[in-house]
Amino acid sequence: CFVRMNFVEIFTATEADVETPSKGKRGAIQVGQVGIRCPHCAPRVLRDDSTTSHKPTDKGSLYYPTAIASIYNATMNILQRHIYDCSL
Repeated sequence: CFVRMNFVEIFTATEADVETPSKGKRGAIQVGQVGIRCPHCAPRVLRDDSTTSHKPTDKGSLYYPTAIASIYNATMNILQRHIYDCSL
């Protein structure tokens, strides 16, 4: 699917993700929790947990759905609210 290939990335939270401050987090993020993010705003360098640099992300570029039913909504939020302001 075009959207999945170009505009969303699925990942699991690392210790650095848990420690990164972020506005809008409803609950504590757990190491290993599944997240959805904009691949263009994802941490740069290598996508290897030991070498990735973590920085605050652009608004609306990162979601941690708490239920399977929330995955669709998180993806739509990235597409409808974030992509237009993204620094592709």
